[in-house]
Amino acid sequence: MGTLGFSILLLSVLQVEEASQQPLLETGPICLGQTPWPRLPEDVRAIETAPVPESYRRLFESTRPCARWGLSKEALVEWHLAFGSEDSTRAALAYLEADYMKDLPPPGDYRRAIEQAREAAQGDRRRLAALPPGSDARLRFERGSQRLQRLDLLEERREDYRFLVEHYLQSAEEFGSIVLLARAEQFLEALLQVRDPDGDPAAREVKTDAISLRIAVLRAQLSPSPRTISQAEAVIAAVEQPSYAPLAEHAYSGGGDFCDISTIGTAPDGLEDVCNSIDDVEERVIPWAVARAALDLLRGMEEQRTDERALQLLQRKLRSDNSDCCGRHPRMDLLRLHLARAGLARTRLIAAAASNDFFEMHEPWTELMQELRAALDLVPPADEPARFARLAGIWLADYERSETGPPPPPDTRRLADSPPHRRFAAYLRHLLPSLPAVAAGDGGIPARR
Repeated sequence: MGTLGFSILLLSVLQVEEASQQPLLETGPICLGQTPWPRLPEDVRAIETAPVPESYRRLFESTRPCARWGLSKEALVEWHLAFGSEDSTRAALAYLEADYMKDLPPPGDYRRAIEQAREAAQGDRRRLAALPPGSDARLRFERGSQRLQRLDLLEERREDYRFLVEHYLQSAEEFGSIVLLARAEQFLEALLQVRDPDGDPAAREVKTDAISLRIAVLRAQLSPSPRTISQAEAVIAAVEQPSYAPLAEHAYSGGGDFCDISTIGTAPDGLEDVCNSIDDVEERVIPWAVARAALDLLRGMEEQRTDERALQLLQRKLRSDNSDCCGRHPRMDLLRLHLARAGLARTRLIAAAASNDFFEMHEPWTELMQELRAALDLVPPADEPARFARLAGIWLADYERSETGPPPPPDTRRLADSPPHRRFAAYLRHLLPSLPAVAAGDGGIPARR
């Protein structure tokens, strides 16, 4: 396309964008499509010193009717998890929290604020109910009542608490951060204490249960103790239904849908009917299965095979349609589950090394390397260089630990001398220094001839 043609096309796009932001109806503009955030190379290079780039601020803080509406709410945090550090992610979260909370009470005061707003609006709600539905008088009264507007704001913005808890939790999982987890727990408490009277209770329960499961398990993983493990068990038990375990094992066995269950095999009779009778069954069973498996691994109960069932379930989900479950991609659950399996293998390896038994070390060391490699294989280094670097650092640390372990018996190679592992270690050691340049796209522009 020539320069003139490109200019015409660009002008057309700009005209369409401008037109899409003009008020079309008396009630306001109609916004179509998404607002792309370019994620410029210079933003990546400055991610630690400018964690909220100007290119993002211009869109997020824009007063244009459709600019912020079309911006992906998740984009900034996901960008930091892929390209940044814990410090840069905390700064991004603080920026988002300051904006989302400017019209809302702190999470600890949310319940009291809702109760006060509902009590204050009782009279106005009665007067509103007495007016004819859809009438101008009803609309004028609703718009003119500050009490109703305040109540609507508090109830509608409940999803902002959910957004913050989800992203604090996702970041806490990524970095193993107690501080970020504690903030997620505070926002979760606000969600648990206040129910949205106009929403769908079943849908709310699904979303909040999934978050509650992840928070309880992560708390047990980061601060393992009889108390935190018992608390996580209680959360899992409160969510669990008798059909969940067989569904986790047999889902997708007969086809591409979760409730396609093969009649050939060990599935209980009627399980497919049970599956189809449960609303949002995927969103209920998958988070439960992942939480159950992660806690069993933490307790050293791998003989329960809940981790194998959860892995198979997630792999089938990933192959099925590659879509999100519960606001969370199955890839991330797979990644965390592989890391949990690696954690158990590492515990067994350390115990074997303490006994100075070389042969007892072989199996857990092999499992540890395999699980960490499986986690790394889920992360493309060109798209998520910082996340890949963090995982690669874990793999190399465990690999190097085996290099300095007890000496092998005569005529026996060290565990780290396995040719595939040596090649992978060499690959990581050569790649890691290049990842900052990869992240910024340096050298990615073809040379002009």
